[in-house]
Amino acid sequence: MEFGFFRSWYSELRSFDFRGKGSFLPHLSLRAGCATLYLSSFLAPGLSYDLAIIIVYGPHAYFHDGLRIQKWKHELLSDGSHLSFMGSLAQFFVTLVLWGALILAADFCSMLIRQIVDKYGHWAKTGLFFLGGAALLLFAGAFHDSDTLGPGTLYAFIGGTVLTLESFYLLFRRPAKSEAQPR
Repeated sequence: MEFGFFRSWYSELRSFDFRGKGSFLPHLSLRAGCATLYLSSFLAPGLSYDLAIIIVYGPHAYFHDGLRIQKWKHELLSDGSHLSFMGSLAQFFVTLVLWGALILAADFCSMLIRQIVDKYGHWAKTGLFFLGGAALLLFAGAFHDSDTLGPGTLYAFIGGTVLTLESFYLLFRRPAKSEAQPR
């Protein structure tokens, strides 16, 4: 077993049998993997439209002139023109790259969290549940009136509430003997 977060993640990913009966994301459960796919599918296109404008029209058009996408569905720019074919092509590939990067980052963070919980035990799990729930509730509160993420903010609110309540349950629950002591 190699030490270091990236080395252990990379060695597990290298030795993972993709043909077998495992999941594509070795550190995420099916439920967490579906949530990751869903939320990253909302975040990646918004970032990719901004990057596509920077790639095609240059940083000056984005930062100085304020060129933005007004309507995503019709790819209408803030100056009234439509996004060019090269812009659409750049947006498509950047979306795929960002989507993959966000999914792999979530898997990497899940591996880090599992290592912390294995090392520090029950209290680390309780604290991480509370921090994760609070972060989701802050995210939902910050974007609650924005149409950018669609129902993603509702899902963040529900997930944050569940994680926060589960952290309080874990706080008052008596830990099992295997969870009580850090390893």
